[in-house]
Amino acid sequence: ELAAGAIAIIVFLLTSLVEFSQLSQNPILEAIRTTFIGRLLIGTTFDPWDFLDYFIGCMIGWVILRQLQRKVLTPKSYDRF
Repeated sequence: ELAAGAIAIIVFLLTSLVEFSQLSQNPILEAIRTTFIGRLLIGTTFDPWDFLDYFIGCMIGWVILRQLQRKVLTPKSYDRF
């Protein structure tokens, strides 16, 4: 079981890796980008402002996961505290 913070960090790192891959002109990546699904999944142009969106999304996901973990993983006996 991963903590919500670890999940948020992993997601941010993976999305950042995808963003940085847009700087690459690798023939395999370029072939993927020529397809509609490829453009949706890995994008076509690098934009440093996208990191702000990734960060905000990860923080929202972190808050949601923490709330879910507290409700699901916390025994009912602790609810009164």
